[in-house]
Amino acid sequence: VIGIVYVTKRPLSVEAIGDFLTKTGESRKEKREWVRRVTDSLRAVLYRDPGMSDAIRACHPSFLDYLAGMLKRGELNSSECTLPLEHLHQLLFGASLATMHCELKFNICKLEDSYHLNKDVPDIAIRISSSIAETLQYGSLYWSTHLLQSGLPSDREDIRSTVLCLLTTPKVLFWLEVLSFLGELDRGIALLRECAAFFAV
Repeated sequence: VIGIVYVTKRPLSVEAIGDFLTKTGESRKEKREWVRRVTDSLRAVLYRDPGMSDAIRACHPSFLDYLAGMLKRGELNSSECTLPLEHLHQLLFGASLATMHCELKFNICKLEDSYHLNKDVPDIAIRISSSIAETLQYGSLYWSTHLLQSGLPSDREDIRSTVLCLLTTPKVLFWLEVLSFLGELDRGIALLRECAAFFAV
């Protein structure tokens, strides 16, 4: 949990971190409650920001500096394993892609027609918050960035096929639609360039 707080590109809520950490067969509700207990026990260094949907943030930048040193040296340990920095990026890349494969769909915000600009839909903010989960928003924006920092080899067939399954099927259009709703369509170009650079290497 601490490692995820450090490596995410923007703060995530207890619910989002719990969902990213939920493995197949586990209960999301129980995992979210576990993350809540962990963060509550670390109130001296972490807090939930009510102004950002209870996103978990560090109380002071010095704590992030401390984590940076531990992660780079591979010293952030749990009772079971050491979590190197690259492992955390692998986790977020995998969780982001899995979320996108499961949740991306046609007309995700249930617009009645496609003849209006997003800004002209009167309740667009409500539709976005109710239809595009925080994990899907995050994954759509940062999956490629985490891939680049994951340390994964670019010639691994499972990684290549997972990414191609997104980019060579209609899901790529659904992903672009999500970016459009988030006002981040330009970000999609940058992500595709990052992805192309990764596989070119």
